[in-house]
Amino acid sequence: MQQAGIRTSHIMRLLAVQAGGYRNLGFHETDMYNALNRQRQVAVGDGDSDSALAFLLGKQRGDPNLFFKYSVDGHGRLNRLFWADSVCRDDYRCFGDVLVFDSTYNTNQYRFPLVVLCGVNNHYSTCIFACAFIVREGDEGYDWVISTFLEAMNGRKPIAVVTDGDKSMRKCIKKFMPTAKHRLCSFHLEMNAATNVRDKEFLQAFKTCMFMNSTTINFETRWAGVVRRFRLENNEWVKKMYRKRELWAMAFLRGNFFGGVRSTQRCEKMHQVLKLHLTPKLKFFECLQTYDLEVGRLRHEERRQRAVTEHTTLLGATQLQALEKHAAELFTRSTFVVVREEMKKQGLFCMINGRDDGINAVHFMKHPYNYSYYTVVYNRSTRHMKCSCLKMETHGLPCCHMFRAMLFEELKKIPPNCIMKRWTR
Repeated sequence: MQQAGIRTSHIMRLLAVQAGGYRNLGFHETDMYNALNRQRQVAVGDGDSDSALAFLLGKQRGDPNLFFKYSVDGHGRLNRLFWADSVCRDDYRCFGDVLVFDSTYNTNQYRFPLVVLCGVNNHYSTCIFACAFIVREGDEGYDWVISTFLEAMNGRKPIAVVTDGDKSMRKCIKKFMPTAKHRLCSFHLEMNAATNVRDKEFLQAFKTCMFMNSTTINFETRWAGVVRRFRLENNEWVKKMYRKRELWAMAFLRGNFFGGVRSTQRCEKMHQVLKLHLTPKLKFFECLQTYDLEVGRLRHEERRQRAVTEHTTLLGATQLQALEKHAAELFTRSTFVVVREEMKKQGLFCMINGRDDGINAVHFMKHPYNYSYYTVVYNRSTRHMKCSCLKMETHGLPCCHMFRAMLFEELKKIPPNCIMKRWTR
């Protein structure tokens, strides 16, 4: 019960209920604390570091592809520990195009930050690629984590990385993953905007600038208007954010694949769950056991999602029956639900013009209420489709404008270039 994260006082209460009252237990709460502490001492044995490494070695015997690495300081004390089992490495091979990188504190008695490297799988769920303990954050610590991570993943680098904006992380990414597109966490930016400007209307305007899917020229115009409106010409934080705009504004990021990830909250949620069980009192050995249990929960949920995808069907919900059926056969359930929402929105757009030479069809369409315009180009020979909104390139899923064009083209199946394998069954 303690390993599952139940507090000792609650364990005592449960045992008392089972025994018919505290008088029937035959021991006091202090005795339980002492007994559990003795068990911890026996489990740790000669040393916490040795026990943690022995735990990983034991797992490696049953999982030969488990990778772990550690280093010690000048006094022979453990100061870094990295591990990734075979499932983590397989997940990275399939879904390692987007990497989310974050760290958290207060998970062990040595106050070592816990670094979590994760991503998003084909069920739109979090998958863990690796974890590490480092003695402290900073250039040297993160350099070691990322270099070890790339070693574990056979040198394969992600095409996009999302972080909370830590300077050391950014330097590390530039050094080891220079070709990866870096994005700052939108959640942290919103929190910083609320702290530095303290105006709810500005926060809303800032979020609009951050997520507006338009050209860089439109962004510049909108941003200048926001700065003038709230008289923030001399605000240092606002000026700093403008200099970093290519790291957070959708207008500069669109067209680069991020798999729908725009914040580090996947790591944050993992941290929140771990912190229910990882406390500053725990030793490394206990942290590894608890982490193992939580990763097992994530994988159990993935198996449930796979079973739902393979053994259940949803009733049709759109007029694009053939396309909807094709999407349901292609994508996992969670991804299909996202795609179907785009199908539902396609009816909002009307075609205002077009060009057609028999092979290349250019569809111009607009939204009747917000007057946004989009262009979808379809090559009937190659069956290649492209939209000016760049949702396919950014999220890896076809947009509502594409589905509108598919309707005009009388297509029964989604074009091959609009199907990204990482989202399929």
